[in-house]
Parts: sequence; structure tokens; C-alpha cells
Amino acid sequence: MTEVELAAKVTAWLTSQHWEVFPEVQPGVSWPRADIVARQSGRIWVIECKTGLGLAVMQQAADWRTWAHWVSVAAPRARRGRARDLARRVLEWLGIGCLIVDGPLVTQYLPAQLQRRLSGRYLIDALNDGHKEMGIAGSQGCYWTPYKETCRELLAFVKKNPGCSMKQAIDGISHHYDKDTTARSCLLQWIHHGKVPGVRGVREGRRIQLYAKEQAVTA
Repeated sequence: MTEVELAAKVTAWLTSQHWEVFPEVQPGVSWPRADIVARQSGRIWVIECKTGLGLAVMQQAADWRTWAHWVSVAAPRARRGRARDLARRVLEWLGIGCLIVDGPLVTQYLPAQLQRRLSGRYLIDALNDGHKEMGIAGSQGCYWTPYKETCRELLAFVKKNPGCSMKQAIDGISHHYDKDTTARSCLLQWIHHGKVPGVRGVREGRRIQLYAKEQAVTA
């Protein structure tokens, strides 16, 4: 079972219990990325999904303890033995829960301790519908970023306004850049290099007009 398959089972289990699930959430540029953040009734639960229950995943989970109300790890079922018993004792000591995935079943092997006071709202405030639409929990490359959100907004605007200028597009969307002038300059460069999915620029004299790639150029 891959991490993506494992995370998909955990996501389905959470959804069946009416949790809102956000995959691959990174609160800031220098922060790690949580495999799954689940939200319900204003509280959040971070779950790190790994194919083995080792110290590395425990450390990843431990880093979220003061930023989420609950923190757990999820892993496939392992044979009983000294290693599994030790893992349980370490998780209990850290206050981290454990979900066991066995085929289609997900069980809460060890409940997570509730953290009532968080160090800040950074993780809660970072949750965005883009995570649900762009992210795949457990993957290395499928996750939401502010740049991807800007690209998505740009493509949507261009589809509705074929042949628009970059200034018109930037004036009509929300973006993650500090200034509109920076957004126009950077996005024109990324479009030229094919780094804005679905958007192309067509030069008409000194002006560059924007189109979705499947749209015809106006005469």
C-alpha cells in the first residue's frame, strides 16, 4: 500500500464521519506540509500518513502538537511485537493518536489527546478550498499553493474574457503578489515559459492578448 492509497482510505473514513478534509496543507513557506488536516466544529485534526510506524513519522506528527487540537499518525496494520508496543508507548507519551489501516477498514488504535490551547491560528487560517481541489494527500507534487491559486483564477478570467490584456486580467482577479505591477511582470514571464497551465499569450503588435489554450484567437 502506498502513502497515497493509505491517505485515501483515511480521507474516506474521515469524510464518512462528517469531517471536512484538507490534504497537503502548508501554513507557510518555511513550514512542513501536513498530509491531512481535518476540520469539524471549529477544531482541527492533523494526521500524518506513512507506510511504516517509525520515529520519523512520530517526529513529523509531534511538530504539529501545539498547532492542532488533535494529532495522529496513520499506518498499515503491523504484527504485534516489541516494536509495535514501543511505538504505542512513545505515542502515548507524546499525546499522539494512531489510526490503523487494514484493507478497507480504518480503526482508531490509539486516541489522540485533546490540545485545548493552540500556539496560534496559523494552521486553521491556512485552510483553503484549493487544498481540497488541488491536493492529493500523501503525494509529493499534488498540493495547493498561492501561486497555483493565482494561476487558477487567471485561467478562469481568461476563459470568460478571451483576448484580454494582462492588466485587465490582474485587475479582475485576486492574486498572491504584493503589487499588481509585479503580478503582471511575473505572470507574463511564466506564461511565456509555459508555466501557467491552460493560458497562452498571443502578441498583437505591441500588445499581448491572453487566451485559454483551447480558445480560438479573434481576428
